[in-house]
Order: sequence, then structure tokens, then C-alpha cells
Amino acid sequence: MAHALNLFVPILQDAESQKLLADIEANFATRDQPLIEKAARESQILHFLRVLITLDRKYFVVLTEYDGSHEEYAEFFRLNLPDLFKQIFTLANGPGSWDQVNNEKTFFEASKKLQIRSLGNSVYDEKDPWGQTDGYLFHAYGPRTVKQILPLLK
Repeated sequence: MAHALNLFVPILQDAESQKLLADIEANFATRDQPLIEKAARESQILHFLRVLITLDRKYFVVLTEYDGSHEEYAEFFRLNLPDLFKQIFTLANGPGSWDQVNNEKTFFEASKKLQIRSLGNSVYDEKDPWGQTDGYLFHAYGPRTVKQILPLLK
């Protein structure tokens, strides 16, 4: 059953942070994207993933749809993409430095604080990281997981 991650990381607006943001933008396709692609494929829980920076350059945004528990999802990507998350938390205005959040519990708690709930209500009664009814997420394949869908595509 898929859950949505709508992670909005507020970006520090100082010159050093904006320089790091420009570096991420310039090198994303060649440096970060291949690492994300590899981790996403190996996870076998990720339906979709996209990364963007808002037009006003105030938020670094990660949008995904994934299967399984919120905690396992966060931990998988913390362990498999530490360099990317270090960059993101270096830019972040709020949740703490990478050194402060780079452990299972605090990373999950920080990601929860940056999560923005989708409007509406889950039609499958999925729960959000706080145990409340998740926001609306359309499911073209019903409650099927990535692990159930992939073999059907072969």
C-alpha cells in the first residue's frame, strides 16, 4: 500500500547556502541522480520519486510514493543516500544539522516535521507518520505494492 512523502525542506537564504543549492542543481543529474536511481531500484518499495526546488528557491522538495512503514522507508534512504541528505540538511533552515539528525530516530522525527500532508483523506485508510488518516493519494493499481507489481511487468 503506497504512502506519499511530501517533504518540504526550508532553505537557508544566506550566500553560502545559495551557493550549495546552485551546486546541487548544477551537478544533480550526474552526481546525485545516479545514486538515487540505484537506491530507489534496490529498495523495491518506491513507486515514484521526484526532487525539485520551488520557484522562489525557498524549499527543497522531495515527493515520493512508497510502500511499507514510514520508519523503514526513512531509514533505508538515510543509510543509502547519506551524502545527499547531508547536503539537504546543510541547506535546511530548522531541523538541525546532519550530524544532529543522522541517526534512525532523529532522522525520522526530522522528516516528519518537514512532511506536508496531502489534502483530503486516504481511500484505503493508510496512516500518516503520526498515526492519523493519511491525505488523499490516488492509487491506479489499488493496494498493490511495488514487489507485487514488478513481476507482472516481466
